[in-house]
Amino acid sequence: MGASPGTAAYASLAGRIAVFSVSDKALAPLGAVALAQSAGYGWVMGAVAAACAMAAFALLAYHRL
Repeated sequence: MGASPGTAAYASLAGRIAVFSVSDKALAPLGAVALAQSAGYGWVMGAVAAACAMAAFALLAYHRL
């Protein structure tokens, strides 16, 4: 019995998806430094707080499904 196309392509699909996560982890500190230099550290903390609030909302919405 042969592997299905989805199973055979799992590694390449997972790699394509992981590229976004890895690049975000690499670029986020650079973006934070750029924002802190241009607008101040308060704006960085505001952006982090907004991202946390969006994540909390997404988790609540997912939990209700």
